[in-house]
Amino acid sequence: MEATGYGAVYFAEKMLNSHNDTLKGKKVAVSGAGNVAFHVMQKLYEFGAIPVTCSDSKGFIYDKDGINLQLLTRLKIQNHESLEKYIEHRKYATYTPREKFHKTRNDIWNIPVDVVMPAATENEININDAKIIIKNQTKYIIECSNMPSTPDAIKFFLDNNILFAPSKAVNAGGVVTSVYEMSQNATFEPLTKEVLDEKLKEEMKKIYVDIASTAKEYGFEDNLVIGANIKGFKRVVNAMIKQGVI
Repeated sequence: MEATGYGAVYFAEKMLNSHNDTLKGKKVAVSGAGNVAFHVMQKLYEFGAIPVTCSDSKGFIYDKDGINLQLLTRLKIQNHESLEKYIEHRKYATYTPREKFHKTRNDIWNIPVDVVMPAATENEININDAKIIIKNQTKYIIECSNMPSTPDAIKFFLDNNILFAPSKAVNAGGVVTSVYEMSQNATFEPLTKEVLDEKLKEEMKKIYVDIASTAKEYGFEDNLVIGANIKGFKRVVNAMIKQGVI
């Protein structure tokens, strides 16, 4: 989960860098409060970004000054408490219980931010959420969990020229790290945590470059969904050819 969260942020930074931008100073809406979300927020701070939201099954918090990870750890990991307790310790934070959410959308996406990084559940961003996100002039959507956006929301983002990074590429960090861990187990050559993290960073940057260049090659520049689909398809076909299947 640590690698998945860190990898998502490495991917995001490379994507922004490729568009003459950076995570530094960006306000970010993150959903979830589990391992992936926590490590996304942790790494965002390292890049100078400011995660201002997180959520659990009962509601979400908004902290304009940035989510306090030390407090979040104490509440969610050590004490297993609701996020509602967070506002008892943070004067300017707000808490919205799920029963007060709008019936047709997830209210966490109402918060105006530069970057949206869903890291909770499937289909947590629907078409109504997508319209609110674009109305708020959010520039980047980076999926950290498995398929958090519905197909019509994704289409709406792409139709409105929003830079959208699909989960099939963004959350590859866990798989990437597992490959290196299997390699070190087989060779008996231990890799330090720092070396593994650096390898993860480089692989996530490469994944972005590969799918972005593939999208451009086929006439769909900045459409990372198509780029990821074509790149994945070509890798499967090439593997089948090498194995003599086709």
